Amino acid sequence: MKHVFACGLFACSFAASAQTIEIKGIYLGMPEADFKQLHPNLNGFTVAGIQSKYSTPYVYFKDGVLDSFSFYFTANGYDDVRAALLTKYSSQFQCEEEIVSTRAGASFKQERCRSDSPAGSVTLSRFVSDISTSSLSMMSRRLIDELKEKQKAKRGDI
Repeated sequence: MKHVFACGLFACSFAASAQTIEIKGIYLGMPEADFKQLHPNLNGFTVAGIQSKYSTPYVYFKDGVLDSFSFYFTANGYDDVRAALLTKYSSQFQCEEEIVSTRAGASFKQERCRSDSPAGSVTLSRFVSDISTSSLSMMSRRLIDELKEKQKAKRGDI
C-alpha cells in the first residue's frame, strides 16, 4: 500500500498538551514497576472494547520507564477507539485526513490523529501497514529524537 501523508511521522509539530495522555492508566515515562503492577498480563487487553489484533500490545521500556506502547487492532474498530480517545482528550488531538491508494488502484480515507507533548507523542492511525490494521501508539520524545537521527544518517549514506 502506498502511503502519502501530508505530514510525515516525525515532522509534525503540534502544540504541547496541557494534560498527560494516558491509555488505561498507561503513560509515557511510566516506571516499569508501576506498569507491571497495573497491567501484569496484557493478554486480552482492549481499548474502547476493541481487542488487540495480536496476542498483546507492543511495550518497550528504556532505563526503567515506558518508551513506547503500540496497540494494533482491526481497522473495523477504528471509529470506536477514535470516539473514546477524542471524547476524553478532544482538545489535545489534531486529526488529518487524506486519500491513500493500493497498488491495485483502490482508494481509502486515511486518518491520523496526533497529540504532542514534552513527553512524546500519541498517535491514532486508521491504517498502518495494510488496510485491515489500525494502531494507537505512544512514543517518547527520546525515541522520536533517536529515530530522527537514524533517518538523517540514512539520507546521508549515499
